Amino acid sequence: MLLSVVLPVYNEAAVLESFHTRLVGAVAAVAGPEDSWEALYVDDGSSDQSVAVIHGLAQQDDHIRLVALARNFGKEIATTAGIHQAAGDAIVMMDSDGQHPPESIGEFLDAWREGAQVVIGVRTDNQSAPLVKSMASRAFYAISRSLSQGHLLRNSTDYCLIDQEVATAFRGYGQQSRMTRAIIQSMGYAQGRVEFAADPRMAGQASYSTRKLVSLALDALVTGSSKPLMWSAVLGGFLALVGFLAGCAVLVEQLILGDPLGWNFTGSAMLGILVLFVTGLILGSQGVIGLYLSAVYREVLRKPLYLVNAARSLGYRP
Repeated sequence: MLLSVVLPVYNEAAVLESFHTRLVGAVAAVAGPEDSWEALYVDDGSSDQSVAVIHGLAQQDDHIRLVALARNFGKEIATTAGIHQAAGDAIVMMDSDGQHPPESIGEFLDAWREGAQVVIGVRTDNQSAPLVKSMASRAFYAISRSLSQGHLLRNSTDYCLIDQEVATAFRGYGQQSRMTRAIIQSMGYAQGRVEFAADPRMAGQASYSTRKLVSLALDALVTGSSKPLMWSAVLGGFLALVGFLAGCAVLVEQLILGDPLGWNFTGSAMLGILVLFVTGLILGSQGVIGLYLSAVYREVLRKPLYLVNAARSLGYRP
């Protein structure tokens, strides 16, 4: 068996040596005498010495390969580049900052050997996460499950394993806006799960800002389902119906029956109600349509998902 470990890297120079030592020990503990493995680091345009550190580690460990992207494309694209390059029978994707414990790799492999083609890492504890971020995460998963027929497992992470058949199918997905775990979980292959407690970062700060997390969530929701369009249409129809019924009620009560209920609606008030309903309908629909048009625009550009700096890479396969 060949095991590929895909490791996106962005400004992780301070932790790479200690993390790699930990990774080597974890893989050695579960690999058999006939097994081989590769650590496939994908540098996502780091501005620190991450590439130099990986080159130094590679001089001591021939398991290391490096794909150095030409600039920062984002973690999802870096992970995609790693999957494109991975040659393993089993491919594990995990963060290189130490939050995904390498010691759990054995559990992922056990689930894979039992027949799961996708093994999802489920976070059971993340005490370091701020309360607001934790609540936003719960809301995102609830909405995502509703929109995607439950494909996205709650508290699932980017720590996961796929086999080469799944990786081959994944390489056929070409959309620019992507959430890797959502794509993989929606593909339909046999799934298993491994629960783990997230460790603290070994050093530095999280590279995912609130803005990036919101952008990732929007991309996942917009590209993962067409239900918001249906909801927009239903909401528009509901508001239009309410406006029509309210207008009819006021018309009958005021003009035909002579205001027996004492509503005392003026023409300006009725016009204001109609304008409010119609304006809300238009703005809501335009907002949803705008999100979809933005996603379509990014897709029709057909730009490369990423560019590789081959001169800085190690073992890169065009």
